[in-house]
Amino acid sequence: MVADQGRACAGHVPRTNRCRLAAAVSWTAEEAIRDAARALIGPLNGQLGKVLCELIAEGQSEPAILRELFDKHIRGHQEANAADIERGKTNGELASDADAQLITDAVFGAIFYRLLFRSSPLTEEFSDELVRQVFRGARARARTGEATIRSKPRRVKPA
Repeated sequence: MVADQGRACAGHVPRTNRCRLAAAVSWTAEEAIRDAARALIGPLNGQLGKVLCELIAEGQSEPAILRELFDKHIRGHQEANAADIERGKTNGELASDADAQLITDAVFGAIFYRLLFRSSPLTEEFSDELVRQVFRGARARARTGEATIRSKPRRVKPA
């Protein structure tokens, strides 16, 4: 079933090897993730978004649908995005202990949240600001050398 409905996914913008090579040569990790996020916005506002919402809803009672959707249409993009983030860690753009999975979840999870709940418009401006905010935090830690994980949460003493 996903294979049939997945044909509607053909409207997405594939990240070809040529694009990956260009990213490795000149793009920062932030630019690569911003490009990937922006490339989703138009298709998610169209037929692709409708099909994905339907598949995700159907997958709540049929987990095999979610697995197939993820394996065939999401995993490759997730791996490409993680590779961009790892490159950012290697070149010092991001903190060495930045979690590539967490960063991709923060960016693309927020996009899919807006797609599914329609809580606010899904726009390129939103995706650009989202990526900027996520990377601002990771970049600040890379510059200052701060650890990204605290051993104990900060507690505020009552007044």
